[in-house]
Amino acid sequence: MARFGLTEEAASVWQRGLKADEAAIEPDVEGALLVELASALARLGDTFKLSEVLTLLDKKYPDRFDTL
Repeated sequence: MARFGLTEEAASVWQRGLKADEAAIEPDVEGALLVELASALARLGDTFKLSEVLTLLDKKYPDRFDTL
């Protein structure tokens, strides 16, 4: 995330977790961070957390981040 200059935004997403009902940060930033998180989880083979992240992306941003 640091290579995108999103260190503070990444910390914000990690601190508040994946709760969709809380106040969101900038949608494009949050979506990009969640896509990066999903990519990392896929590389790690963590299918449970990956499923949660992908479900959240589909719920909050339908058809917007379909790159995975």
